[in-house]
Amino acid sequence: MQISDKILLDAKEKSEQILKEAKSEAEAILSNALKSADSVVASSEKKILVSLDENKKKITASAQLEAKLLSERKKNEVIESAFEKASQEIEALDSEKYKAFLKASLQGVPSGISVTLFAPENRLSETKSALKEAGIKVSDEKKGDMKAGLILSGDDFEYDLTLERKIRMIKETYGTNIAGILFGNN
Repeated sequence: MQISDKILLDAKEKSEQILKEAKSEAEAILSNALKSADSVVASSEKKILVSLDENKKKITASAQLEAKLLSERKKNEVIESAFEKASQEIEALDSEKYKAFLKASLQGVPSGISVTLFAPENRLSETKSALKEAGIKVSDEKKGDMKAGLILSGDDFEYDLTLERKIRMIKETYGTNIAGILFGNN
């Protein structure tokens, strides 16, 4: 064998060995890269699942809060509607029943006083009659902006006996109890 053949053969064997080592090293690098990618994917999947679970909890809590607020709003609308209906019924009372409403409103107001009367223009007659029966003298009368009821004013006193005030006081005093009776205690 000639020297040139020997050099070529040695070079070929050496190149095959280098290629074999390079292939082995490439396979090891690829294997490590795949393991690393699998680890990153597994870690990412875990983070995504945790994030999805947290988002699900947030969305559920938000939906529950929104449902509760909507429920409270609807309950308030029902209560307001009931008060509005009661107000309309009182405003529509016939003359005698309206007078009885006024007499009940006047309980606690001392008789014998002289007042400036503020009352709805369409109920002035019944109002003055109820005041006369209660022993209250009307020194002046003025049209009031209220829907029903009256305001009695003097030099050092004022009695606000309007329907609007009565309803506001009932709401403030008994609103929670009314909601409990209508909707339960939840």
